[in-house]
Amino acid sequence: RPSMFALVVSSVLALQAAAEAMVDCGGHFETGCDRCPQGNKWAWCNGDCTWMQDPVNADLGMCISQVSLGGGLRGGANFYYWSLQFLGGGFLMLIFACIYYSKIIVGPPSMNRITGVSGWRLGIFDCLKKPHTCLHVTFCLPVVVGKNYYAAEVMGFWPGCLISCALIYSPLYPIGVLFRIFMS
Repeated sequence: RPSMFALVVSSVLALQAAAEAMVDCGGHFETGCDRCPQGNKWAWCNGDCTWMQDPVNADLGMCISQVSLGGGLRGGANFYYWSLQFLGGGFLMLIFACIYYSKIIVGPPSMNRITGVSGWRLGIFDCLKKPHTCLHVTFCLPVVVGKNYYAAEVMGFWPGCLISCALIYSPLYPIGVLFRIFMS
C-alpha cells in the first residue's frame, strides 16, 4: 500500500505535467493556442497567446503563441515579431536619420571648435530639464551616436549610425556595448 506522501508527490507531479502541456488562454486553459478561441475569435485568445488578424478578411484570424520574453521561440512568433520590429523601426529610423543628416550634419554652417571648456557642473537629473533631448536620445539613439562619432571625428555619420543601429537593436547588443566602450 503506497504511503500518503507518495500519493501527494505523484499527484503533484501529474498536475505539473498536465499544467506544462497546457497554455493559458487568459480565462481558461487549452492544449494549444489554436484551441483557445472556441468560436469567440480574439476575445478568448489572451494569456500565453495572441490573436493574429487576417489583413484581408476581418472575419478570419488565428490564435498563436505570444512572443516569449525569455528569448525562446514559441511557434516561430518571436522571430516574426522581432524581425518586423527591427525592420520597421529601422526603416523609420533611416527616414529620421536622412532628415537629421540633411538639416543638422550638412545643413548648418560649421562652428568653431571649443577647446578647454571647463566649469560646467551638471547634476545627474539636469538632463530632465530638456525633455525633447531626453526623448531624442531615448528613441533615436543610433542617430545620436552617429552624430557624436561624426562630431568627435571618430568616424562618419552614416557608418556610426548604421553600425550602432545594427548593434543596439539586435541580439548583438553585447557586442554593441563592447564597440561603444572601444570607440569611447
